[in-house]
Amino acid sequence: MVDKMENDRRNDMDLEPFFAATKGRETPLPHPLMARVMADADAVTQSRRAAVHEKAQGPRRRRSPGGAMLTRVLAAVGGWPAVAGLASATLAGLWIGVQPPVAVQNLAAGLIAASGADSYLADVMPQPEEFPAEG
Repeated sequence: MVDKMENDRRNDMDLEPFFAATKGRETPLPHPLMARVMADADAVTQSRRAAVHEKAQGPRRRRSPGGAMLTRVLAAVGGWPAVAGLASATLAGLWIGVQPPVAVQNLAAGLIAASGADSYLADVMPQPEEFPAEG
C-alpha cells in the first residue's frame, strides 16, 4: 500500500514541471467552437423550458365521458391485476355455490343435522310469555 502511494507521489512530481509551465498561460477557445457550445446550450435550455411548460399544462388526452369513472374505480380497487383476481374469486365462489364438491355437501349436511334442522331459523319477535313477570 505504501509503495503504491509512493509511486503516485513520484508520478505527480514527474508531471509537476508540465503543470507549472502551463499555469500562467491562458489559451482561449477558438471562436467557432465557443459559438457551437453556446448554441448547443441555448438549444438545451429551450427544450427544457418547453418540457417544463408542457408538464405544467398537464396531459393532453381525450377522455370519454365514462372513462374517468372507470379509471377512478380501477385505481381504488388496485388496477387491472386486482380486478382479475376479483373476477376469478367471484367465478370460483359461484361455481362452488352452484355445484359444491362432495366434501362441502357432507360437511354442510352434518352441521345442519347436528344442530337441528331449524337451527338456521330465528324468531326475532319475542313472545309475551318470554318476558319476566312484574312484581
